Amino acid sequence: MAADHPGLRDGRLAHARATRAAPYASPRAAAGGHHPSRKRTLNAPANPDDDPRPVPPEPPLPSDCCESGCDPCVYDLYADQLQHYRERLARWRERHPDAD
Repeated sequence: MAADHPGLRDGRLAHARATRAAPYASPRAAAGGHHPSRKRTLNAPANPDDDPRPVPPEPPLPSDCCESGCDPCVYDLYADQLQHYRERLARWRERHPDAD
């Protein structure tokens, strides 16, 4: 069945496989996986645009609360979101000390 394949009849497929199997030494591979001209800190994005400042959550409107003692209340959820935002903002400020 393999002999019926047109690429095997004239040797083109074997040549293509041999060519692809050749090792390729890119600058990235030579530098241990990172291009030598790019220095990054741990957990920092490659592009500053990929790390925007966190956006604070919108507070609930007074009409969002039904005043019936829901658990969790929309104000409780907002307090959790606000705490999470403050944590993300603190980590962002560590990565961008000159931003403020």
